[in-house]
Amino acid sequence: MADLASKASIDAGVLIRRGTLGLLVLLLAGVKTMAQSPAPLTLIWQWGGTPAHRVIINVGSVKKAGGGWLGLGNSPSIAGNLPDTRIIEGVVYAGEGGGAVVLKIPNHELPPTKPGDLFAIGYTADNRAICVQYPPANLNPTQAAAWLNAWNCDPRP
Repeated sequence: MADLASKASIDAGVLIRRGTLGLLVLLLAGVKTMAQSPAPLTLIWQWGGTPAHRVIINVGSVKKAGGGWLGLGNSPSIAGNLPDTRIIEGVVYAGEGGGAVVLKIPNHELPPTKPGDLFAIGYTADNRAICVQYPPANLNPTQAAAWLNAWNCDPRP
């Protein structure tokens, strides 16, 4: 009986060490993954301003923003909320920076947009999107960058 108890305590020690090693491996893998994927550039629509940056994104998804509890998150009467918000997610195709971009914009300001579209966004230094437009069709990245530099991002007042 004593032999069985000592074997059980040895097995428990092995499991604890293996579990600790497994946990350490998972933590290190998670840290490496987080370090490789920077946070997306998040832009929120606001009327007026002067564009400091411009990008063309390749649209990955277009979805309606969730309203939260009882739809309060969609109520335009609450400061900071946009009416009938759409969330556009994409990746920079041309322009400054690179990586993922998320744009929150009222549906009435958004031209008909679907995944795969190229979509130009002008935004301020504090990440307020102030103008959007489709670039001409079938632009390669070099042509898109040239169009973007010449684009007159004219925000509404």
